[in-house]
Amino acid sequence: MRGMDPGHSERVIVRLADGAEVSVKADNYEVIRGLVRLVGLVGAAHLNGREGMVVGVNPARPERVVVRLADSVEVGVKRDNYALIIYRYS
Repeated sequence: MRGMDPGHSERVIVRLADGAEVSVKADNYEVIRGLVRLVGLVGAAHLNGREGMVVGVNPARPERVVVRLADSVEVGVKRDNYALIIYRYS
């Protein structure tokens, strides 16, 4: 979730894994375990597309979150460099 939709108080802006951003009602999406996909990395571009879980904020660099990848490697990334993995149910 990127934040509240300023034009619609009952909606949030969600950034999808492909980079698209959509405005949705809270009832129309569900975050499963805070899974994210790394996107837009330049210095560590080889990590783009890798998936992991946000496990906290980097206390030394609070503008970054810590993402634990599947192989247990933890990386610090800016909030613009991950997209929530959203599962929609019909």
